[in-house]
Amino acid sequence: MGGVPTPGSRAATAAIPIAAVAVTVCGAVAAVWARAGGTGDTASAVSLGLTITAVAIAGAVLTLSRPDNRVGWVMLAAGAIWGIGEGAFDCGVRGILTAPGTVPAAGELAIAGAALRAGGWLGAAIGVMVIFPDGHLPRPRWRWLGICAVAAIGASTLGTALAADAESDQLRAAGWRSPLPVPDAVHGFGDALASLALPLMAATVIGSVAGMVARWRRGDVPLRRQLLTFAIATAIPVVIIPSAFGAGAPSWIFAASLVPLPVAVAVAVFTGGVFDLATVANRSLVWATLSLLVAGVYALVIAGAGSVLGRSDTRWLPWLGAGVVAISFAPLRDALQGTADRVTYGRWRQPYEVLAGLSPRIGAATDTDRILADVVAELHTTLGLAGAALRDPAGRIVAGTPSPPSTVVTLTAYGRVTGELLYTEPATPLRTGDHRVLDDLAAQLAVLMHSRSLTDDLRRARERLVLAREEERRRLRRDLHDGLGPALAGLMLKVDNARALVPTAPAVAESDLLTLRGDIQATVLDVRRLVEGLRPPAIDELGLGPAVTQAVDRLTGRSATVAEVAVPHPMPAVPAAVEVALYRIITEAVTNVVRHTDAATCAVTVVMADRALVATIADDGGGLRGPGSAQGGNGLSTMRERAEELGGTLEIRSGPTGTTVTATLPLPAPEPTGAGT
Repeated sequence: MGGVPTPGSRAATAAIPIAAVAVTVCGAVAAVWARAGGTGDTASAVSLGLTITAVAIAGAVLTLSRPDNRVGWVMLAAGAIWGIGEGAFDCGVRGILTAPGTVPAAGELAIAGAALRAGGWLGAAIGVMVIFPDGHLPRPRWRWLGICAVAAIGASTLGTALAADAESDQLRAAGWRSPLPVPDAVHGFGDALASLALPLMAATVIGSVAGMVARWRRGDVPLRRQLLTFAIATAIPVVIIPSAFGAGAPSWIFAASLVPLPVAVAVAVFTGGVFDLATVANRSLVWATLSLLVAGVYALVIAGAGSVLGRSDTRWLPWLGAGVVAISFAPLRDALQGTADRVTYGRWRQPYEVLAGLSPRIGAATDTDRILADVVAELHTTLGLAGAALRDPAGRIVAGTPSPPSTVVTLTAYGRVTGELLYTEPATPLRTGDHRVLDDLAAQLAVLMHSRSLTDDLRRARERLVLAREEERRRLRRDLHDGLGPALAGLMLKVDNARALVPTAPAVAESDLLTLRGDIQATVLDVRRLVEGLRPPAIDELGLGPAVTQAVDRLTGRSATVAEVAVPHPMPAVPAAVEVALYRIITEAVTNVVRHTDAATCAVTVVMADRALVATIADDGGGLRGPGSAQGGNGLSTMRERAEELGGTLEIRSGPTGTTVTATLPLPAPEPTGAGT
């Protein structure tokens, strides 16, 4: 409950900005009243009052909407102090110069107002720069920048208050002296403090610019847009004030040029950079720079040709300058557009540069997962997406972190879906050209995802192969060590016993030899069983077709299921691995029919189609039932693995009307005629 603001606390928090804005407006109105009809500078007072009020209002808006951001509080305090100081100073000047005696304590008002307005405008000018846009210094190691800003504001405020002329050219020209009862040495100290404030202000400005550059380099897209907004708003007075000063423009233009700055600061902080200022900045930067360059080229051509010829009034010189400008206009614009695109959009406006840099990395990639992570990072940082991730067909995130809401792009390569690209658009919606870049990049990512899928399939196949080989070796060792080995050792003992009984008890020896003969027959059967486990001997003895027919008849001979076998004979020559796989799949499928269904008939068909052997085992039972009959049962998994190991497929369809197992095993392409042995 302690952390939840109550209605009373919210009202108190809102009252502070409202009161500060009201005080600022009163100060601005007082300044306009004091100057009206006196100095004739009412327009300047009005424009300056608008600037001060804009600072206070922008600070109030930020304070109410982002109370945890110090930028709003600094602007609010600076605007209020600046407004009070401006009003007090102008009223004091009115009581001192314009209408003496009409304003009580005019000298004290002038001193206090000059000091307050110096601190207020410095707080708005450099205090905001130091902590923009999040209300904190760029890094803890930048603490010196905050100390420098506070020192500059303090030195300027105190120095103005102690100076003999309140640091006012207007009062100095009138010969006015501060009424403060202090020695001249104190006035000299005030002048020294005011002079010291100048290098401190310069250091603060330079440090603030360096801090913004550091924020730009490590910041994301919204932060960069905030800094770009501030830079453009700052550039307006930087460009206008020197130009207006050189052209002898009225003084109110100086103050009016500052009005967009607090508005831009408030918009940047309040929206968090979620607006499309990049296009405006891009066009403004290109055409402003292009205009300056064109004017410079024109002037240089006129001045250069005129100096060479010794005269500048030749009528054809303007035409020469126009021709040079016309020829150089397009190259200049293209060069400036590329530079402006890089500044405002990053590499997003150079899509083919991005793709060209990505292609060699894809070709040289040895770790697919790493290159996928790098590409996702490239999308997030360089191309400005708010979030990006890659998802495989199984729904697992391969790289990146999705940031909802996400746009899903299906990745397709070689006619199959290899995954999905999920991305969240930046605050500024992507343009048509941006989507084309993503589509081109998606094609590259689809190939990478396909390569990753193939690599995973190969790794799993190798794992299955190793596991199957080791399982087979363990089975053979167990059979030889626990079965055949002890049986042969026992036979040797029985042979020795029978030989020992031959001289003394021939009848007993004959009986033992007969028993020994039966044991040898059983051992021979065990050996045959082991051999059949390696490769069914019926295939070598009868051929694949008759071997399959014999196996099906043996499996269904003692059941109620009637088997129908259609296998071509003689079978075409096929690799030994294909023969064994086909034989094992058919026997396993027929075994499932006998054990797990109540089928009356079972049809086994083997045909050759498109360089592949296709075996179909169909029954009319009620579907697979019982343990091990599920889709992922051990028998069905073994059948599927046998088919996939050879690059084939296994399809199982089971329902109330029966079960159909279709195994497709590809055959290798025939060797070209004349090939080596």
